[in-house]
Amino acid sequence: MAPKIANSAAAKKAAAKKAKRKASQQAGKTNEAVATSSQIDKDVPVPRFSHGVVENTALPEGYVEHKFELKEADAHKTWDEDDINLLLYTTQPPINVGTTLADFPDGWTECIVSPPLKSTILETPGYPARIKRPDTPAHCISESPGKGLGIFATRKVTAGALILAERALMIAPAGVRGSPGIFEKYSAEQARQTVLFEWEKQLEVAYKRMPEEHQKAFIALYNSHTQDGSGPIMGVMRTNAYGLGSRLEDKWLGAVGAAYTGVFNELSRLNHSCRPNTYRTFDMVSFAMEIRALRDIEEGEELTTSYSDLLVPTATRQEQLEPYGVRCDCESCSNPRVSDDRRMEITKKCKGDILADRFSRWSMNPRLSDDFALREGERLLKLVEDEGLETDICYSELLLHLTMVHAALGNTKETGQYTVRWINAHVARGRSSEDLFEEIQTLKQTLTIFTGCRVRLRQDGSGELNRLAGKLREMKV
Repeated sequence: MAPKIANSAAAKKAAAKKAKRKASQQAGKTNEAVATSSQIDKDVPVPRFSHGVVENTALPEGYVEHKFELKEADAHKTWDEDDINLLLYTTQPPINVGTTLADFPDGWTECIVSPPLKSTILETPGYPARIKRPDTPAHCISESPGKGLGIFATRKVTAGALILAERALMIAPAGVRGSPGIFEKYSAEQARQTVLFEWEKQLEVAYKRMPEEHQKAFIALYNSHTQDGSGPIMGVMRTNAYGLGSRLEDKWLGAVGAAYTGVFNELSRLNHSCRPNTYRTFDMVSFAMEIRALRDIEEGEELTTSYSDLLVPTATRQEQLEPYGVRCDCESCSNPRVSDDRRMEITKKCKGDILADRFSRWSMNPRLSDDFALREGERLLKLVEDEGLETDICYSELLLHLTMVHAALGNTKETGQYTVRWINAHVARGRSSEDLFEEIQTLKQTLTIFTGCRVRLRQDGSGELNRLAGKLREMKV
């Protein structure tokens, strides 16, 4: 009888799930639309738009406005390969018609995505999960001198801790393409202006799908593109959108035009620093951007992120910041000669292969002093910390290097300390303990093999260490 009871319970559960899905489908039908005559053409180049003051932003003579038709679609439809080039307007996570932010406090995002990407989102295991939140609120929005609004810590935040997670107001492709033939028909700037005009119309569709609260929050964000032909929505996107990373890409488009960006109510208030103290990651399961502390942050300290490449010279970074209307005055930018030299050295010496080679040579050669690996690693780590570059992967690679060096020297306490710092550095970059499990197990095996190897080298010669060094290269930690 027990199996029948179990089967009956399972059947009831399946029937309830089916009924819930059907009701959700019926309620959510109007939450999606497809632009049937607005398609992604990978053969059309992605233009690099102008910024600053563009003297002539008028549409070129003879330009015929590109029309696109919107067709209602089932929000739960599964798309096939024939639909790959369409643009889809969809609300994610899916919501029922009439849902308010009071009903759904985690919020939702208006998305312009390809149908295959929408399928990828819906097929993510565990989607949509609740947004993660810190145990106690850790931030507030306030005036930042010379920068408008910014985000500040309301309490001390330790390295690796979650500060804020938020769903975007809008997500759209980062690489904007225009109509076929416009780059042959018009000058480069005229073609760019037509693309800006056409894309503004398409962004407006997503904007109008937002609840009024989201519309007000979106348009209240700073716009640094008011004189280059960008419309008001496109201007806000260009000023405030963050890249969402490799988890949200049209991989079938290749390297160009595959990425997506998102604009956020609060997170888009993060100001730039070339020495950022937070790290951004996009979590597909909760469909939210998360920021964590890269290092300990004090109460009242402004939270910052980076809008530019951090390892390039100061002058290059300032050029990259111009489209955002930002002139960085951080400690590194205020002392460019010293900072540029430091960042150049970090770029040259702190990458994984160089560090692994240095450790391997030291671990097998008793004539090399301990300072060859230990003091140099400590010096480079201090260099990274002095430049505020904990966001760069070289930071975790240096921590791993010093973990291995202390293990080889038999320094148990220091090995443990650097191991914890290495784990925290990955957590700060959005890696969960579950994601790190295999790497941590591999690290444990590696440390077991190499603990005290420097002592054994002095006693027994290099034969055993040659074998162990080869094993280190095989292990990926």
